Amino acid sequence: RHRLRSYAREGLQDLLVFMAVHRRPANDSRFHALDLDASIGETLRSRVVLEFPTLHIVCKSECLEAYPLLGENLVCSTSSPAVERAEMAASAEGE
Repeated sequence: RHRLRSYAREGLQDLLVFMAVHRRPANDSRFHALDLDASIGETLRSRVVLEFPTLHIVCKSECLEAYPLLGENLVCSTSSPAVERAEMAASAEGE
């Protein structure tokens, strides 16, 4: 219960959602940034989804090093450029 307080405090507008890209080497995982404003159908269109996909919910204030986006080498940074890249990828993938 206490581990979820930071997510509740942040609010939906300050959360990012990632889904792992299928068929990537374990030592080179990549993620899709999902658009929270699009429907789940639109978000997952043309993506490989296996039985029970795991969605990673991350606060924008957290380090995004653990969630490198597909086609990008993301460096650990809590600065706004890393967050902006994730948001831009989410909106571009939702289009």
